[in-house]
Amino acid sequence: MPTANASRTSRFTSASATAWRTAADVSVRTVQEGFRKHLGTTPHEYVRNARLHAVRTALQKTDRGQTTVAETARRFGFIYPSRFPRDYLQRFGEHPSQTLRR
Repeated sequence: MPTANASRTSRFTSASATAWRTAADVSVRTVQEGFRKHLGTTPHEYVRNARLHAVRTALQKTDRGQTTVAETARRFGFIYPSRFPRDYLQRFGEHPSQTLRR
């Protein structure tokens, strides 16, 4: 996959590999290979990391009394309450509640 296609598809952070394939007019396998080659990750991991970063930014910018971790996570598409804190901790080395408290 040429770099231009990887750049074009990386803008769709909330999309699936199928949506990227359609936008780039290539096969799903080509999208997956392009992500591995140019970004060192899969489309799924790319989107998950983008969403985790979006949640982290939102938690950092929000006053503690205005929202909860669960509400913020849901707003960014994390629907499994047991997985989100584990993934967040693994990515950032702290619990999302610690980020919100700061």
